[in-house]
Amino acid sequence: MIWTMLVVLLVLLVAARPVRKAVQSRRERALDAAEAFRTGRKVMGEDITVFGEQLAELHVDTLTTALEGPVLEDYQRALEAYERSKRLLQDATSVADVTELSSVLADGRFARSCVLARRDGEELPQRREQCFFNPQHGPAATDVTWTPQGGVARQVPVCRADANRLANGQLPLVRIVATAGGLVPWYVAGPWIHGATRAHVSGGQTRHTDKHVAEAYLRQSSTGNPSNPGSAGGYFG
Repeated sequence: MIWTMLVVLLVLLVAARPVRKAVQSRRERALDAAEAFRTGRKVMGEDITVFGEQLAELHVDTLTTALEGPVLEDYQRALEAYERSKRLLQDATSVADVTELSSVLADGRFARSCVLARRDGEELPQRREQCFFNPQHGPAATDVTWTPQGGVARQVPVCRADANRLANGQLPLVRIVATAGGLVPWYVAGPWIHGATRAHVSGGQTRHTDKHVAEAYLRQSSTGNPSNPGSAGGYFG
């Protein structure tokens, strides 16, 4: 009788193991999603603040210029994107909401770039991805070949300023994001980043590599040279 009970108990324990693993897996996925949302919402909140500051500067820059026609339309689109992004941030409850917010900000940044181009009599920018190294830089102006630490060379879309830095042998101004796993470059910070952007660096990258990349960019805080602490470089936010 005792042996029979032991065998039954053993069978029950073995049968319950997949159930425990499934419950644990669901719990881990829920925690990961919560952390991705928390980080994404924080980053997007910072982006909205910076975009608002950029629009305020743009307003001051154009005070002496009568805005009309296409310039005024672009300016109004940028303002509308800013207001909508604030509402979306307030109502956001999921990673999908944060991703939508990112798209709205991209629309606003493009509209702002058009205002600047029209004001300065320059060629209008193309509607492209945001700068790979920091979306706050606005739409990419060109593609460059870039090799991440521990990775392989690939083409990435970058703003004109970062393209010039890379051409001169300097590091780009990469945004560094604080996550539960530590500081990482913006382009690998979370699932709320556009999938095509993350695909640029997903192969061969690890959290350990990302940490060292973040440290290298932060060390360039004054000169742009990662081997020379105190140079002008990474942006933390």
